[in-house]
Amino acid sequence: MIKFLCVILFAGAHYAAGAPNSGYVYSREADAWLRLHMVPARWSDAGMRCLLEGGVLASPTTNALAQVMAAIMDDHKLTRSVFTGINSILVRENFTSLEGVPLSSIPVGWAAGQPDNDNADEDCVALTGAAKLEDVSCESVLPYFCKKASKRINCGDGEHGDPLSEAGFNEWSLNEPNNATGYETCGSIFASGLLNDAQCDEPRAFMCEFTL
Repeated sequence: MIKFLCVILFAGAHYAAGAPNSGYVYSREADAWLRLHMVPARWSDAGMRCLLEGGVLASPTTNALAQVMAAIMDDHKLTRSVFTGINSILVRENFTSLEGVPLSSIPVGWAAGQPDNDNADEDCVALTGAAKLEDVSCESVLPYFCKKASKRINCGDGEHGDPLSEAGFNEWSLNEPNNATGYETCGSIFASGLLNDAQCDEPRAFMCEFTL
């Protein structure tokens, strides 16, 4: 078995070193990891993809999350709406997120003229670029976000959840980890080879490991 390391410099407002999977970005405001899938899919396929990634089809259950999702859509010049996990498949007109949050508790309003249940077939909900909701057919093909809760990534654990003590290296730099900003929940490494805790939303160079 041969392992390769590559070093890539990546800068961006939302992107962070230490993301749980390729393509995920951490939002401190929403306290969540998000991945925008630009390749559109049906609602059921989108939900399955997120599940296979260890996440959930994202729903704008808070104002902060809705605004972050809309901002990422704008960053990608996305003019189409995106699927959310909000649906009324089990009980018609009783919309809830996949986490079980009822629409009445979700602080995001409907777009003008919505919901209209066009063709009596709109049991799924999409988010517009203006951070508003619209009901759509679950058989529509739309982009979507997957979401992972920030609690899945813990300081002191490796990419796969292994404690550093079991990963073979657990040497911290002097006075680290110190959570200096109160948001340092990701790990980094100094040129000295010693570890440091860092903010997940702070752009940094990062290394990828490939096993052949």
